[in-house]
Amino acid sequence: MGAAVEPDGFIDYVIRVPLLATRPDPSNPGLLLPADRLTVTLSWLRTIIFDEISFASASDPRIGSVEALELEDLNLEIYLTDALGNIIGNEFDGTAVVRSSASTVNTTEHLSFEVPQDGIYLIRVRWITTTNDIFANQPAAEVRYGVAWRVDFSPRPAVFRPMGFKELAGALAGFGSEIGTDGYQLDGDADKDGAINFDDITTILANWER
Repeated sequence: MGAAVEPDGFIDYVIRVPLLATRPDPSNPGLLLPADRLTVTLSWLRTIIFDEISFASASDPRIGSVEALELEDLNLEIYLTDALGNIIGNEFDGTAVVRSSASTVNTTEHLSFEVPQDGIYLIRVRWITTTNDIFANQPAAEVRYGVAWRVDFSPRPAVFRPMGFKELAGALAGFGSEIGTDGYQLDGDADKDGAINFDDITTILANWER
């Protein structure tokens, strides 16, 4: 989860554990393991400012005139990235977006889906525009928001799939690395815990071309 003041543009959050899509169940030939489910919610408040509020009379509080009234439009986007958080594909033409929530009138965006492919996922909070600024007196892109996410991991059996030279090469080349550092390779992270270590080499050798 995270919270920040959104500037003109976007803020990214990288999920630092690989997520897995639907895949064969090694313990039950012919059956599939479900994909991991990613759920993300983004929420913020509409700006309403009164010039004076008086509670001198508890039974008759007085609210002054409205000084500011506006709504910021934020979008929620999900991307696949490499180990360093660089988006895979063309993020400028919209084709790299895995999922998005882009309401123009609400103060909440929500996504919940099973990931379509293995990989490292990034959550992007994007500021779009200011709407309904009745008095035209509020700076753009200054809105506090809250974003929270949850991953429902599918079962992680000891055996993922037959492994061979591709996985071993990735583990040896990226040994000691983790998501967000140079050298990390998803193929070498055999147990998909976000770090490449002896456990991965052991897993690869135990499942060598099974």
